[in-house]
Amino acid sequence: MLGALPALTQSAIVAMRLESIAPEVADDVRSCEVMLYACAQLGDAVLAQHPALRDYRVAQAQPLMALASQLYGADGANRIPELLANNPAIVGQALITPGTVLKVATS
Repeated sequence: MLGALPALTQSAIVAMRLESIAPEVADDVRSCEVMLYACAQLGDAVLAQHPALRDYRVAQAQPLMALASQLYGADGANRIPELLANNPAIVGQALITPGTVLKVATS
């Protein structure tokens, strides 16, 4: 949903500029431009915090908990939501089947 913000903000800026050239409209346009820039900066910062992903091919059938522990050690249980978010196809599976290619964080 946040991905729509730049287009919506740009549409609002265009509409305000078409509506009037009054000073208060110019202030509103500047506010929208500042908000758009701030959102872009925030988006870049969030993306920078997301760990890089790599492909991991499951070698043998195993429960997600075992796989998470194998990949992330003692922190495996805490990383299960991340694994599920990066791999929506495995949600609800009791066992992850051999040959399944997962997107896993490199760190």
